[in-house]
Amino acid sequence: MIEITRTWQAPAVDAELAYRREHLLDELGEARRAAYLSRAARAERAARRDAAGRERSGGRSLNRWLRGWSLRGSGAWHAAR
Repeated sequence: MIEITRTWQAPAVDAELAYRREHLLDELGEARRAAYLSRAARAERAARRDAAGRERSGGRSLNRWLRGWSLRGSGAWHAAR
């Protein structure tokens, strides 16, 4: 009786997994498209700001970078103390 139950359930489980995987991939694709459109819109707004004559700062400032570098790992050092 157990063997019959296992063979009967296997196709149903496989079908359920295939359905859920397909549904998950569809939702993931929609999320990726939304993120892509959001990034594209941000880039377009930034390009419009540049075209308007405003200067854009490129990346992080040197002071901010040095502060981040000097503090790197300090939490582990304090925890080990």
